[in-house]
Amino acid sequence: MGDQAVSLQPSHMDQHTRMLKTLVCLAVAMTGTAAFLHWLDPSSTLRAPTLAAHDVAVLVRSLVTDAVDIKPDQWKDVEVVAGPIGGNAGTPLTASPDSAGCHFYIDQAGRPSRARGWSRQMPPDDAPHTVRIQVARASGAGEFPTPLQWFTIRNLVEALDAALLQNGAMRVYIQGDSADAAASVYLAADLLPASR
Repeated sequence: MGDQAVSLQPSHMDQHTRMLKTLVCLAVAMTGTAAFLHWLDPSSTLRAPTLAAHDVAVLVRSLVTDAVDIKPDQWKDVEVVAGPIGGNAGTPLTASPDSAGCHFYIDQAGRPSRARGWSRQMPPDDAPHTVRIQVARASGAGEFPTPLQWFTIRNLVEALDAALLQNGAMRVYIQGDSADAAASVYLAADLLPASR
């Protein structure tokens, strides 16, 4: 018994089997996690929820005024520009559209969001007195802006007009349907409800 040493190391075959089991378990866990995350993913095929009219009005007033030190003398005009085609299809939940020179963004479903440019009161480089609203375009041919986007634009212009004390005098430039189409020019009062 003294001449025989007891080996505590597993055999080569046992190590191979254990490694194979570990790799199979890892592959199953990764596949299961990927399937679960795919199930949670906000797919672009799902219809984006729309906001009620009252919710849009409250949200845009909040986006314009909350946590912003507004400099009313700096802003004279509003420019509505088309965003990239397919602007928000399949956007991750953490993504935030924040194009350079844009103050507000309206997605394909008419939902508004505020960009850092407005929070910091930074004008676009090419238009120092202009509030720029970028509007997402759908990938298919269709009306631009859509009726939902128009509704949000009007509410946003109304909130900007009130916050900047313009009384309907702001000029609003709306880019045409295509790059070669001329922009339409309105006074904010033209876009606002008659009950003002």
